Amino acid sequence: MIIDDSLRSVMEKRKTTRRLVHGRMPRQAFNDLVWAAYGHTHSDKAVKMRTAPSAGATYPIEIHCALEDVGDIQDGLYVFDSRTEELRLSIRGRHFAAIQAAALDQEFVTKSNLIIFMVYNPALIVADYGEISFKYAAFECGHIAQNIMLMATSLGLGSVPVGAFEERVLAKVIGISDDKEVMYFVAVGMLA
Repeated sequence: MIIDDSLRSVMEKRKTTRRLVHGRMPRQAFNDLVWAAYGHTHSDKAVKMRTAPSAGATYPIEIHCALEDVGDIQDGLYVFDSRTEELRLSIRGRHFAAIQAAALDQEFVTKSNLIIFMVYNPALIVADYGEISFKYAAFECGHIAQNIMLMATSLGLGSVPVGAFEERVLAKVIGISDDKEVMYFVAVGMLA
């Protein structure tokens, strides 16, 4: 059996770290992190498969991002259209302080450069899986978060997965509609 030593090394080094320092994150690092979250890997018939497994390839998670001081990208809130792999600005400006307040004032939030939100869209899965859809979406969030954290580690960045937040407050801050739900997020930044 052959084990990819580079993957093994990244997995051994991966850790949650709240010791972040706000610097300027390179644009390429952002690109790599968003791709790791939910980027295309291959096609299976007409379906573009992604980096994270999904029940029946329904992909019920939307990727929303908050950026501050990332390459040449304007600070703001963005939606990553995973079907086309395009980033769309939804709200300009700096929002990390409001996100930190919604995340029970966890200080590392404002020290990060990138926050990747996993937003559940039931309309994309419920018709296929009914009541068990939320459970499958939760599994998918775990896959996505681990991909983000492993990529962050490989890039020499720190990352923190966050599940403790006031969901409706956070949803309002990042501008998602009431029919969707913020399930999880990962804050990524430069290591202190």
